[in-house]
Amino acid sequence: MSSRSCHYFFKPGIIISVVVSTLLGVVSYGIASILFDRRLAFVTTLFVLLALLPYSIGASTDVLANFLLLFPLWLFLRREPTMSVSIQSGAADGLACLMRRTGMYSRMIRCVCAGSS
Repeated sequence: MSSRSCHYFFKPGIIISVVVSTLLGVVSYGIASILFDRRLAFVTTLFVLLALLPYSIGASTDVLANFLLLFPLWLFLRREPTMSVSIQSGAADGLACLMRRTGMYSRMIRCVCAGSS
């Protein structure tokens, strides 16, 4: 593969990383505002996004994997846990497992949250 053909894939990768970083900020704010108050959630999300800035302008899968790991937890925490919410969260968790093997941690965290409520 020549460097010219790699260049065509690099720009869409950067665009995907920027969009997913924004979505990660939204999901991080959602989880933090559920667990804590909104001011603390805003400040925390601001610091998280500033820390992720170097990763969001490069074409990498790290931010996408982090988003896919947090998204099922946000789906599970934002509403009362019903069968529909569990199915949606499980489907999103399955997508996270397909992306990276660390999706298993999301499943364990969700089981702990379900057992404590």
